[in-house]
Amino acid sequence: MYIESLKLKRFRNYSNQMFELKNGMNLILGDNGIGKTNLLESIYLLSTTRSHRNDDERFSSYLKFFSLEDLIKQGKAYLKRSNNIPMAVLGYLTPKEKRAELELAVA
Repeated sequence: MYIESLKLKRFRNYSNQMFELKNGMNLILGDNGIGKTNLLESIYLLSTTRSHRNDDERFSSYLKFFSLEDLIKQGKAYLKRSNNIPMAVLGYLTPKEKRAELELAVA
């Protein structure tokens, strides 16, 4: 699976920018301060729901549980946060959208 396109709106120094990516290696070139790292950060943020700028926000640092029930509760909270990533931004379909697409193809 790969990211086909990425649209950034009001993210760091991007007001409204569309990126088309190819399967395989993509080179990101540009002058200092143009937004190369911001582009990579946006992909990281969408993939993990965490900024690379604050290591204390990682899910593993929140894993302090005293019973199986605590672990299940914290795991569900993590999934709730991560499931709110807008898949269309990544160029992915949600499972429901993919199912509907397949059903249309069969019909």
